[in-house]
Amino acid sequence: MTGQHRDQSGPRLVISVGTDMHPFDRLVAWSEALAEQHPGLRIMVQHGASRAPQGGIESVQATDRDTLLRWYDGADVVITQGGPGSILDARAVGVIPLVVPRDPELGEHVDGHQLAFTPLMESEGNAVVVRDLDTLQELVAQRLAHPEVARSEPREAHPEPATDALAQLVDRARSTPRRRGMLLRRTTSLLAPSQRTTHPATGGNA
Repeated sequence: MTGQHRDQSGPRLVISVGTDMHPFDRLVAWSEALAEQHPGLRIMVQHGASRAPQGGIESVQATDRDTLLRWYDGADVVITQGGPGSILDARAVGVIPLVVPRDPELGEHVDGHQLAFTPLMESEGNAVVVRDLDTLQELVAQRLAHPEVARSEPREAHPEPATDALAQLVDRARSTPRRRGMLLRRTTSLLAPSQRTTHPATGGNA
């Protein structure tokens, strides 16, 4: 799927808000601003519980993981929410995504673990964290001009360090024990190579 055999017939910009029950309309609105900045650019938004984007942007509420990974692999720019699943799905096909973490103070998530987790992923070279629209517009323009900067080798599976790190961050975010266990299982399954063909993600979560 990756490398020189990439299918480039799909959307050039792919945005995934994941499958969390909280709407992430802020990122959808940012997709509309990007469409205005780049008229004619083919954009696909997986919007989940958020509203569908306007302005001629293609969108789906959810899709199967194979389709999402194909879109990621063929795109020049990938933007995701800050969940571990979304980031690691992009890394599975050698994409370093632009990542917008959900903010619980804006009603975008139940807790702040994405705000804590995404800088860790950025420090390890697995994501570029974006916190405002101006920065997003600048980075998208750069990547459209030079899409190679968002490419690297697909991630390797090292579940234990990532799981331990996520456990600490979730604790700091004061998640409930039930949610903490769910997140650890989710991250471990995504990092395990044997799960790649069976994981039923529709844009990532957590």
